[in-house]
Amino acid sequence: SRLIPQFFLYKLAYLIGYIYYHLNSDRRKLTFANLEIVFPNMNSSFKKKISKQTYRNFSYMAIDLLLIATNRLTNEKLIKLTNIQGKEKLTEAINSNKGILVITGHLGNWELIPRILTTLCDKQINVIARKSKNIFLEEYLIKKFRNNKNVNVIFKEDSLIKFIKGFKNGDINGILIDQNQKNDQGKHIPFFNKNALTTLTPALLQIKYKPICLPIFLIRNKYNKFEFVIHDPIEVNYLLNDKNIKELTIKHQEILEDTILKHPDQWLWMHNRWNINI
Repeated sequence: SRLIPQFFLYKLAYLIGYIYYHLNSDRRKLTFANLEIVFPNMNSSFKKKISKQTYRNFSYMAIDLLLIATNRLTNEKLIKLTNIQGKEKLTEAINSNKGILVITGHLGNWELIPRILTTLCDKQINVIARKSKNIFLEEYLIKKFRNNKNVNVIFKEDSLIKFIKGFKNGDINGILIDQNQKNDQGKHIPFFNKNALTTLTPALLQIKYKPICLPIFLIRNKYNKFEFVIHDPIEVNYLLNDKNIKELTIKHQEILEDTILKHPDQWLWMHNRWNINI
């Protein structure tokens, strides 16, 4: 990967994604089942097209991260490939001297969001991650592409305390809001009109600690470049109770839903978001 031309690496990724799509029948069936939930009125050819595009996108994502891990895609090169939309909203949030909560989903290339944020501000950025079960991948690939100045990767067990400290310090805390949860860690929240176990942590943190909440997504465009989209802040004036936490969680999910509908080929459809038995 250090020697092969980048355009060829992406061509190779396209081929690998195509092969994996056809070989892994369980994931392919799950992808179609998830698409059926969101697009029940669309025909099978549409779902097949989106499925293939999704596998292609995440194969490309793997190459992005590999290029970063091998120092071929530097922050300077990455920012040249990225069109920033809504930078003034981030600037206003930073100037408020409050903590910032960034919410996003498994869309586009979410792993690069903290890296781009470091080029736009000098804030400490704390992000929650799950440690890989594959020690080799964790040590030789994942740590390399996640390692970046001002980015602090927090593993799930310590996340709540460190996020609270981050808000008090005026840091940026980032969290994915579409990860499937276990029964004791999430609540059933409507996601595309079907209940899915969902973390309530972002809403709880926003209501209790009053950070500025910015939805941010990194979308790959047709030229293999990126659109870094910063949405309007989600403003709330809620009392801290179960009803309001649920209501705000639904509001967070609706913003993600809207972005998925705009870019259906960019979401992780092969993830078992609704706990479907295939």
